[in-house]
Amino acid sequence: MKSGGCDLPWHRRSNGFRFLRQFIEYGLKDKMAVIGGMTALDEPWLRNMGRRGAGFVTPAGIPPELDNPAQQAFAEAFRKQFKYDPGYYAGGTTLSGQILEAGLKDREGKCGRTKKR
Repeated sequence: MKSGGCDLPWHRRSNGFRFLRQFIEYGLKDKMAVIGGMTALDEPWLRNMGRRGAGFVTPAGIPPELDNPAQQAFAEAFRKQFKYDPGYYAGGTTLSGQILEAGLKDREGKCGRTKKR
């Protein structure tokens, strides 16, 4: 990759996992760093790789290890229900649902077009 001039391979979902597996198999892990985006290297993917996933950097949007009561409660409930760690998509969709729920409560469940204010 380095000799071919490739500086930025872009992968998402399970392709990021496949890329990392091949990256390791070709002996590149100790030769160059991989910094992945949230969709390329979601936290659960790295954890599922075990020791092979150690050392890769990902900017997790909502890391399960975040040390605050709300995140710890969310991660614990998610693990209990789904049997794996929450990642970018789990946190993002949960937050989106919470925003939608708050909006519906504010509107007393009434949806639809309203007159402009």
